[in-house]
Amino acid sequence: MNVEVVDLRSPTPGTGQGVGLPPRREGGRDICKCPKCGLTVSHTRGVPCTKQKCPNCGSPMVGA
Repeated sequence: MNVEVVDLRSPTPGTGQGVGLPPRREGGRDICKCPKCGLTVSHTRGVPCTKQKCPNCGSPMVGA
């Protein structure tokens, strides 16, 4: 049985095209957004958006 091994990695790590999102800065996003009510707040460095609660409705925030 012959098996062909294919290397799916980029020639140099970090040079791929990604998934179509805008490039992120060090530490992730600059803005957190509530998916329920749409409120946007500044991202607190060192705290993931998903760990922050929306001040209006209490839902977990997401990076925007």
